[in-house]
Amino acid sequence: MKNKIRDRNLSINIIFTLLFLIMSILFLIYIFRDNLSSEFPFINIPFKEKFETNSLISPYSWKYGSGNKCTGQQLNTNIELQNINSNFRSQKLNRYEDTTGRITTKYNSAALQSSTPYIEYCDIMNYTDLLAYRCLNVSPYTLAERLDEADIKNTVEAIYIYDQLSLFSYLVSKIQLEKNKLNGDKIIGPLYVCISQAPYLKYKNEHRAGGIEKTLDARIDILNNRNPYYYEKINSLGEQTFVTNTSGRDEPSRTVPGANNDITISSLYCHVIIIYPLYKNGDDMIIKNDNNIEQKKIIATFLDTTMATYYTNNELCNIKCNKSTTLNCGCLSYDGINKDTHSTSKNTYFDNATTYTIPVETFDLPKYSARCIDHTTNNLQSNFSMMYYVNPFADRYGDNDLLQEPT
Repeated sequence: MKNKIRDRNLSINIIFTLLFLIMSILFLIYIFRDNLSSEFPFINIPFKEKFETNSLISPYSWKYGSGNKCTGQQLNTNIELQNINSNFRSQKLNRYEDTTGRITTKYNSAALQSSTPYIEYCDIMNYTDLLAYRCLNVSPYTLAERLDEADIKNTVEAIYIYDQLSLFSYLVSKIQLEKNKLNGDKIIGPLYVCISQAPYLKYKNEHRAGGIEKTLDARIDILNNRNPYYYEKINSLGEQTFVTNTSGRDEPSRTVPGANNDITISSLYCHVIIIYPLYKNGDDMIIKNDNNIEQKKIIATFLDTTMATYYTNNELCNIKCNKSTTLNCGCLSYDGINKDTHSTSKNTYFDNATTYTIPVETFDLPKYSARCIDHTTNNLQSNFSMMYYVNPFADRYGDNDLLQEPT
């Protein structure tokens, strides 16, 4: 009997010892799973996980700290730019680039992590792609001619804007193409984007004898809400309707034959120019000067001389971008019906989408007319562009290593 008990205890001890050894081996495999999988690729570790931190994901891990958020008055650069007496303007916070050595608040990572005026601007602290700089009284294509003469790298194109997100995707794809020419190096900023969008303003009256249909002029006295799309219609029964937003990709009438007489278009025509002040004009990306001090002089000349003649405070700059609540896209005079000078088949959404990739021309590439009337020049037709600073701390640019961090 004693021998049986002793044998049973021995078996139990052996079992527990084996279990302990197995658990120890599994624990060691788990702890050193990364080394094992790299040294012995034939070993399959099904429970292998990666506990990554933001510091491994992003070079700007400080952005995700609990204290790095919009505080104080919760302002927006687009809105504050419109007020010439705002701190944003008076303190030259919209300058971003310190080219004189006299700007007390520099736009860099240190400023965004401390108690500087920048932390009150929610689009800055949300690290949005574009930050408002100035309003310009010029169209992007006309500006491109001036930049070509000054040997400043730029790319200009006519497109249709579907919405703000697709506009951002379009811009980063264009900038990525230029960055690819640098053999792994980042683009040295600043970069600027100027946008001029043709508003769609239409009036139609079928109740009046003979009917009437016309394009309304874009004037600051009739664009109180700054919406870029407005369609007022009075049908044959005298019923009046107002449409103030463009349609979405799932608009039912997109697939209904014969429903295109009174469709609501999805996208608005636009000119966009991307400017690289520190690079020579041309297809390649050739830096003008490697010296940091000289680079500041080049940027100062660009902002204070080349661009200075176009700066304005005209309110037509503040017409919103299509489907956007905060981003402004200026005002472009455009005759897509009689004189389509810069025709295009590019749509910011449908060119980058993985679904719905075929645009419907009447909805997504519409031909229409727009007239931007400048009240400061006896109501002459003109063009206005919003000039934006490409944010080097935005996820698409900083975290993806497209733009060099400002100092």
